[in-house]
Amino acid sequence: MNNQEFKELVRLGIDETIKQGVPAYCTVNNNCMYITEDGLSCVVGNMMPETIKNSLVGYEGGVKDIITGELYAPKVAKEWVGLFTEDQIEILSNLQEYHDAVNDIGNVPWLEYFTKKANELYETL
Repeated sequence: MNNQEFKELVRLGIDETIKQGVPAYCTVNNNCMYITEDGLSCVVGNMMPETIKNSLVGYEGGVKDIITGELYAPKVAKEWVGLFTEDQIEILSNLQEYHDAVNDIGNVPWLEYFTKKANELYETL
């Protein structure tokens, strides 16, 4: 994926996650997911085409886990992740860490934390 396309996709994922207002978090197993049963998406999930995102309902794990095979994922998800360069995968992983930090940020509201960190990273693109 070229840099401009990637930058636009990242902006979409950040904006959709901010608009959503809450993380895609499963309270049953205390983990974030690409897409929850009730339709909330993580920042990377918000970048995925609907067909790929819907194939990952209930999946946990990082973008790198899809590539390495540590996360069993449908072929379409692996193909989508394969569109990115290694540097782009690293950026997606960082965004995902910001999203998933829901249990690690102390008294800072999640949306405030995510918005600040994600936008700072976006400015480096």
